[in-house]
Amino acid sequence: MSLELQSCLSCNCGPVSTVDKEIIAYMAANSVVLWNISSNRKDFIWHESLGITTCAASSRANQIAVGEEGANPCVAIYSWPYKSLLRKIHAGAAVMYTALAFNKTGDQLITVADYPDYTLKVWEGDRELVSLDLGREPLKIMAHYSILILLKHEVKILTIHNSYELPSGIEEDLFERNRYTLKTYSLAEIVPLDATWDKYGNIYLSTNAGELLVIKPNLKETLAIVRYDFNILSMVLTHRYLVIATSENKIQWLNIYIPKEENDPRLGKNLNLKPHKELPLEDPQDIIQLLYTGDMSKLVMIGAQGKIQVLHQPAEPGFEVEDEEEDKEEEDDLGEEDEDEEAVRKPKLINATPQVLGQFHIGCVKSVVGLGDSTQCATIAEDFRIWEVVTGENLMQYSSPGDSEYTSIDANLAGNLVAIGSSLGAIRIFDVFSRMVPRLLIFHRLINSPITWVQFSPSQRLIACSSNKSNQIYFIEASINSLFRVIGFIELTSNIKTLTWYKKSIIALLENQLLVQFDEPRADTPSSLTPIEATFKYRHVADGLSIGVNNNMVHLAGSSKDILIYQLPEQNLNDIDLRKLPPDPNEIYPVQQIQATVLSFSPDQRFLAAGCADGLIQIGDLSTSDNDFRSVHGPSGVQCLSFSVDSSLLFSTGSERDFFVWSITGRVIDRPVASTMVEDPQIDALDNVDDKADAEIQFFSEILTEAKNKAETKEVEKVKSKLKARVQEIQDKLQAMLSVNEKCPELERLDRDEFVLDLAGKQKIEEEGKKAAQVLREQAKKENLAQELLKERIKMKTIDSMEVNSRVISSMQRDQIVYNYTIRKLALSEQSLFRKIKCYRMIELREATLRKEKGLDEIIEYENFAVDWIIGKKPEDWKNHPLLQALEKKRASSRKEGDPEQTNEWELLYPAPLIYTPARKRTQIYLLYMLCRALKEGFNVEFEKLIQFKEKQVDLIEEKNQLIQEKQKELNVATNVFVPPVHLLEDPNEMLKIKDSDFTVEKYLTKEEREALEEKKRKEEERLRLLNADDSKKKALNQMMYGTIENKKNNYSKLTDNLQREEWMDKLTLQEMTEEQRQKLKEFEEKDKKLQEEKDKLRKIIEGELKKLQGEVNEICKIFDQKVRELFLLRLDTDYEIYQMEFMIARLVRSIMADMKRKVELEELRKENGKLDEEVNKRKEEINEFGHHIEFLQAKIKRCQDDSKAVDAHFKTIVEKEQNINTHDQKKIKDLLKNGPERKQQPKAPLSPDVEDLLATLNALDPFTPQEKEKIISNLPLPQPKEIEDKDLVGIPEQIHEILKNNRKKKLNYEKQIPQLQKHIKDVEVHKKWLEKKYQKSLEKSSRVREELQRKEDENIKQRFNTELLLKMKQAVVEVPQQPVVTDYADAILIYRDVVESKNRRIREIGNEKVKVLQEIADFKIALAKVKWREELLELETEDFKESEGDLKMLRIDKRLQNILAGRGLDENQQMQERIRNQIEHLNINTEKRVKQIYEKKEIIVKSIMELTRDNEVLENEVSEMEKQEENREQLLKLRATISDQARDDPAGKFRQISERRRMMDKIEQYREEIEFLNDELDRLRAKTFPSFAHLQAHVDFPDEY
Repeated sequence: MSLELQSCLSCNCGPVSTVDKEIIAYMAANSVVLWNISSNRKDFIWHESLGITTCAASSRANQIAVGEEGANPCVAIYSWPYKSLLRKIHAGAAVMYTALAFNKTGDQLITVADYPDYTLKVWEGDRELVSLDLGREPLKIMAHYSILILLKHEVKILTIHNSYELPSGIEEDLFERNRYTLKTYSLAEIVPLDATWDKYGNIYLSTNAGELLVIKPNLKETLAIVRYDFNILSMVLTHRYLVIATSENKIQWLNIYIPKEENDPRLGKNLNLKPHKELPLEDPQDIIQLLYTGDMSKLVMIGAQGKIQVLHQPAEPGFEVEDEEEDKEEEDDLGEEDEDEEAVRKPKLINATPQVLGQFHIGCVKSVVGLGDSTQCATIAEDFRIWEVVTGENLMQYSSPGDSEYTSIDANLAGNLVAIGSSLGAIRIFDVFSRMVPRLLIFHRLINSPITWVQFSPSQRLIACSSNKSNQIYFIEASINSLFRVIGFIELTSNIKTLTWYKKSIIALLENQLLVQFDEPRADTPSSLTPIEATFKYRHVADGLSIGVNNNMVHLAGSSKDILIYQLPEQNLNDIDLRKLPPDPNEIYPVQQIQATVLSFSPDQRFLAAGCADGLIQIGDLSTSDNDFRSVHGPSGVQCLSFSVDSSLLFSTGSERDFFVWSITGRVIDRPVASTMVEDPQIDALDNVDDKADAEIQFFSEILTEAKNKAETKEVEKVKSKLKARVQEIQDKLQAMLSVNEKCPELERLDRDEFVLDLAGKQKIEEEGKKAAQVLREQAKKENLAQELLKERIKMKTIDSMEVNSRVISSMQRDQIVYNYTIRKLALSEQSLFRKIKCYRMIELREATLRKEKGLDEIIEYENFAVDWIIGKKPEDWKNHPLLQALEKKRASSRKEGDPEQTNEWELLYPAPLIYTPARKRTQIYLLYMLCRALKEGFNVEFEKLIQFKEKQVDLIEEKNQLIQEKQKELNVATNVFVPPVHLLEDPNEMLKIKDSDFTVEKYLTKEEREALEEKKRKEEERLRLLNADDSKKKALNQMMYGTIENKKNNYSKLTDNLQREEWMDKLTLQEMTEEQRQKLKEFEEKDKKLQEEKDKLRKIIEGELKKLQGEVNEICKIFDQKVRELFLLRLDTDYEIYQMEFMIARLVRSIMADMKRKVELEELRKENGKLDEEVNKRKEEINEFGHHIEFLQAKIKRCQDDSKAVDAHFKTIVEKEQNINTHDQKKIKDLLKNGPERKQQPKAPLSPDVEDLLATLNALDPFTPQEKEKIISNLPLPQPKEIEDKDLVGIPEQIHEILKNNRKKKLNYEKQIPQLQKHIKDVEVHKKWLEKKYQKSLEKSSRVREELQRKEDENIKQRFNTELLLKMKQAVVEVPQQPVVTDYADAILIYRDVVESKNRRIREIGNEKVKVLQEIADFKIALAKVKWREELLELETEDFKESEGDLKMLRIDKRLQNILAGRGLDENQQMQERIRNQIEHLNINTEKRVKQIYEKKEIIVKSIMELTRDNEVLENEVSEMEKQEENREQLLKLRATISDQARDDPAGKFRQISERRRMMDKIEQYREEIEFLNDELDRLRAKTFPSFAHLQAHVDFPDEY
């Protein structure tokens, strides 16, 4: 047995790379898939690690890089085609790598690590060239000769340069190093989508705003911006075109951008970025990557929906002459009107269909099931699919309706039925006999939680469904005859984790660690809403995730590393103690890696497959005990394992869309196997069902209930009629018994409650009721105790934690309330801290007193600050504060005798000018906090006084109300008294009280409770009767009041007394009466008249008393409301003072933080200044060292030149000493030494084999091939200089042959060194210039930091002696007190007007800048919204046009439509249009007339309203004047009444009062005359004088900071 990979049916749609001419590479689980798209064969590189997250390939270097996942991951580099591991590098990732990329030549690898730094590193082999922290995850990395980094809202270009490093103390040698430059291009709020380079070095960049930008490589200049109605998702470049994939489901070929400075071979027309041709795609898909194969013959398209396609469209070659002629012919086809402007042409449509390589899942493959005896399988992920395993073809794709999500799947053994469970408890059954077109047969919705398990029974008669969030297992009859009816459910003791079939029973693993086994229900069991009865057997096991049964043993995975094996359940539930640990398993099946989470047995029970949490798959042959392992699915673990029906294939899926098929037989199946099943005619006869979203499917229980209700309705009607007849019979008998009972004697007669036929039943019901009532009482008692406990806890956290709780006092006649201040209890730590501060301040004050006594001067004399509008100037002023005085009196009254007098917190405050140290600021903060607390306490004292006053006034009002009610009763009018309103928060404990109105349910009283209440009521009535019978108290009260009570009652009873008219007075007329009767009638009328007059007089007296009492109540309310208003104003003043103190606290805190911030900033600036100084010195030293090195090289060149000249001079001397050489030969020999021998022009030497092989790898269709060719040829070594050979020495004396050769070699050696040194000097000078540039930047930065440091130090020195004072001023109010004659401005602080105006100007500038930025942001967002709106509008218009087209196609052609199409119905339409237009105009004219009339009426009404308003104002003024006159008259009447009362008792006092009043009026008149004289004199003096500045103080340096 061996595990061979049959097929890989997954692609993560991540970065796809080209490995060879027609081989692409991408990542799948723990492997790199190498797919030959021509032969459709796949090869794999299995990487041994926890997992891989990214990969990249280089076709030039024949290398594949893999990024690992796990602890301290590496980047592994493999060779191609050998697939051998070359090396591993640690690139700084902590857990995983987010991106990998090779550059164009493949000699550099770029790695990007993970969160949080996202470190980018560039490697050349094992050598690290550059390390850079990006700080954000890159969207894409592209490497050419530079590295392009796409980030959110910006683009970066990283360029690596050669650099040098001098070893210490050595000027002759240099170490080669690398440096880089990083440039950034900001995109504001736009996100880049894709980018690529072109052969001119420019960058094409697409964004999510529908833009295509062409940017220069320096990122400082944008060459072109083209805006489209779509987004460019991906792009790839050819010689002539930029191939793009659009969001409109198209592939377009845009003409490349040729800069103006380049020669455009496209016949002078500006075709830059104009579409040349396009290919519409059939299925909606987002192409997220485009790339050409290695030979540039096929275009590979990778879609975000999991589809990989190949377009057999080779890349275009470079611009040739023939192509120019073709372009010319195309240009001639354009109109003559386009000769002077850009040609606009429609793109040509390509008639080609992309080849689909694969259509893969884009979500996690949750489950797989084999279909019968074929090599096909079904999967569920984001949708339901059927696959052909051998070819990897996706045969069918069925999307889930609405928001439904598939969660489980199973198929029958024949492979023609598939059952699928969904996330909202629905089960769907499909007919998949036709693999290409599945048919939905039926659906049921069982529960409202996901169906996590669906399994056909071994007998294929039932389908079991369950959820891990439910304890119910539902059963569906898998029969065509029953139409897959739901039988019902079996209910277990806990939620179900997993289940499996075993013969004719089900074994389930529950969440409470129990294995339960029960027999399957019979197929003929009727559908029921109640649980199906079953016999359960249990076994206590370890917790797990997956189970399977083999050889009567249950295998459990997920509890430990290995698979545990238990016997079948055979215990009763009562025999298991779940509090104990589960017993040990019977056996253990070992697993090689960490925890096994999934297991599966093959249908023939021969193989056991286990999946581990680290992605390893282990398969074992149970007959031979052989095992095979594969690390496949990475750290996400194995999601699902299942076997094919014939046990030849194993399906495995992971949690990251990876899906593999394995052959267990040791050989790969080379051709598909179709199913041998014959179509079932019964299934074929069933109609298709239209699918619905899960939420729209009715629950099976509801359907069953409706069906049962319909079936039971008839039966109920029958039973109801029988019961009615029976009840009527019983009623007749009972009525007869009741009539007999009524005729019985009283002693024998039964009460209706006792008239019960079934006495035993009655007693039983009463006992059951008592028991149920007792249970309810106990339950209510517990609930009440819980609520009481919660109440006490809340009270402890809220009310009890406050020293003063919130309380309200409300006015009586106004809607005005005033709150007191809530004060929190001080913690023990706070009290201790206050005692320490208090002690410290008292010591400090004592020291200040001693210094004053000794005559020592203070640092600051706060008495000098004589300005009243400085807040906190004099702490002793707080002593006169009325609230604090009231608080002090309260504290003094509560102080016990013998207690020392305490110093109040407001006496410890620092004067504002003395708060200039951090310690004093912190102390002042706490003292101000305590002062705020004291102000609140003082206000609460006044609040309590008013509360007490209100209670007295309410009692007085109640007394008045009693008298008012008596008067109203006497007058026989409705009782109407004023009741002072009570606010809910006036009593803080009111919320804790429970009222009868809080109970919304009427209390039920038992018979005993009713009897007890009646007995209590009877006793109370008896007590009142006895009390009224004993009238001794009333007699005593009457005796004490001298009988006035009775007299009063008798007097007021006249109001109700009436004379009784005799009957004859109403019946007889005056003529019919006798004289006696007339006399009696006359006397009666006189008595009645007199009685009515007495009644009227008494009524007026009572009404006057009533009015007086009501007036007194009204006066009480007015007085109290005035006090409430005064308290409200006091609350406002107190709030103002508290806010003022809190503002001082905030300013002090800000001052402390500013001091700390300045210290920290100074320290950081000093450190930064030191680092910059070191860097500047280091750069300077490096520049000097490189200068010395350049001088050394230049000296070396000079030595080489001198040595070359010395060789010439030495050889010249030798030649001149030879006498047998004539002058002509001497010149020839010297020239031969200097210039070498003359050669004939040789043909160009062939290139080396290595260079030929390198050039052969270049593809002519690649747009970058010409540049790479030039670079390769330019790097070839220079031709060797000519040396002297023997044939060149003909005619030269032999004695100087060797001398000539040796000198020529020496000269060539010297001359060879000179260009090398010159090139090296040039490179070093470039590096030196870069260093000088860095040095200049460091110098400028150091200068800025030094200036900032100096500014901060000056500010710190100034702020050290600066005292911050809070001023209280009003706008446009002169704060200097004005004198009557001359105002003295000696103590005033004058601030230059320029200072204030400059500050205001700066504030306005900052505000205008912010407003401008906000306006720009708003404009941009508005423009973006308009673009999006335009896009949506176009989409909607497109959909509308499509729908209109469909409607037009479906339109029935009648005679009228034929006339319209022929143009004959247009006249009728025009007439109708004209008629409608006339109607609209007529309506508009009428509307305008009506609007005009309405406006005229409106103006008339407005004028009348204004006149009435003026009349009302006049009347209101008259009313107010009359009210004032009425008040004056009432005062005079009261005064006269008072004087008259006093005069009646004391005439002499009356005279004294009149004389005093006259004297006071005379004095008032005298004072008024004097005040008028003084005012006139003051006005005269002010007119003659002006303010004096004679005593103005000296100039202040910083008037705004004094």
